[in-house]
Amino acid sequence: MEHPTENTNGSNGAGAVGIMDRLRVATAKQHDDAENHEFQQAFFAGRLTQDQYVRYLVELHHVYACLENHIRSASKDRPELAQVVAEENYREADLVDDLDFFGVAPGSSNPTPATETFMSHTEVLARTNPIALLGMHYVLEGSNNGSKFISRNIRRAYELTDRGVRTLDPYGSDQRQKWLDYKLRMGELELSQDECDALVQAAQYMFSALGRVSSDLMPEKLQNVGT
Repeated sequence: MEHPTENTNGSNGAGAVGIMDRLRVATAKQHDDAENHEFQQAFFAGRLTQDQYVRYLVELHHVYACLENHIRSASKDRPELAQVVAEENYREADLVDDLDFFGVAPGSSNPTPATETFMSHTEVLARTNPIALLGMHYVLEGSNNGSKFISRNIRRAYELTDRGVRTLDPYGSDQRQKWLDYKLRMGELELSQDECDALVQAAQYMFSALGRVSSDLMPEKLQNVGT
């Protein structure tokens, strides 16, 4: 789960500090906590069993599908969402393809308690302050910077080539440019101070929520999650 490190010159209505810089600085601790989680460490190193990896993809599908569906819907009233999140930034189809490769259907396992909490929180946010969904999406889009490198370990561990790992490496050699384009679109938004604060809080929540999801995916916890 790579944390963005580049600076951005994007500005917003709030003033001196661009929203991308605010997000990067304000989420540093939450990012480190999530990245240092035992489950994530095993994932980064390609030490999960294939079954554990596939179960992780199932859980990611719950997370991505929830957030992306709310972004699509909320974009009708808040066009800023579509201004930042382009069609190429949606990952649900990649997750479906990866799971299909392993012969597993999306939703084949119920969401863990942490994922259910995330989904409920996201639904409320979509109704009450939909612009904040960009803070959540920033975390997922930024994670592609690190998952591109993680995908190499995953490919070796499970003898994969392209399919089965598309979610982790969606842009291939274009990863850096896609991230720069995303940052530019986000930085061009005209946001109020309250809206900037909402994005930061949502991004912090997203990192913490992913950490809790990782905890639920530890083997001893999964025994209590129904299918």
